[in-house]
Amino acid sequence: IRKLSQTTARLYENQDYQVLALDWREPANDPIPVPFTAARSITPVAQWATQTLKNLGLNRNKITVFGHSLGAYVSAEIGREFRGVDQLV
Repeated sequence: IRKLSQTTARLYENQDYQVLALDWREPANDPIPVPFTAARSITPVAQWATQTLKNLGLNRNKITVFGHSLGAYVSAEIGREFRGVDQLV
């Protein structure tokens, strides 16, 4: 994902796009050996990300959110928190 976001940022740097990458591997690594504990982080991480994007003044109609694996759930939750985004991948 890091390489993908870096490549995307380079490709679109002169086209009025911004690429923001959220790496939440550490918060997702819950040390408690109970199944699905990382899933408990989805909503708080998405709420933090949504508020941060709002604080930056980004328009939800111009945001594309994508995620892989558990990040796909976070992406969907960001879309829900925003009450919609332009694209969800």
